[in-house]
Amino acid sequence: MTPADAARIDTLVARFVEIGETAMRDLPLYNEALVVEALGFRRYGDDLIGVVITPWFMNVIALPVAAEPMEMNRMGKKAEIVLPSGPQRFKWGGDEAVGAFKSLSLFSPMFGFDSQDAARAAAEARLKALMTPPPEDADAGKAGMSRRDLFRGRAPE
Repeated sequence: MTPADAARIDTLVARFVEIGETAMRDLPLYNEALVVEALGFRRYGDDLIGVVITPWFMNVIALPVAAEPMEMNRMGKKAEIVLPSGPQRFKWGGDEAVGAFKSLSLFSPMFGFDSQDAARAAAEARLKALMTPPPEDADAGKAGMSRRDLFRGRAPE
């Protein structure tokens, strides 16, 4: 990760810390046992992909490497990103300080986590699953064999 990438992620974290302190802390969905943290960010195409844990949500974030202006007409709209595990449906979001980004909700609210370590373990496991290709089925990959034939025990013709 480049220093510029780290700075983008630091800006994202700082913004969510600010949101937590100014707008979320007094809401009933705020889990006091948790803090804002960014985990596992790496370059993926033109984005930095990783997980952001907050006291009110855990999301996979696709943050453009180069800041993009927010476009209000796409906020909340679906955006498909093909990850190694397969296509995932993200939603457009953003912030004036950070710019546009896409998010994939993992957990919200966060009351299922009694510690930052527990939230971190869940985030790391989910990110690993999303960034790992599915195993290939050796039998189904044979030329000419359909799933139906596979389950019926038929060899390809």
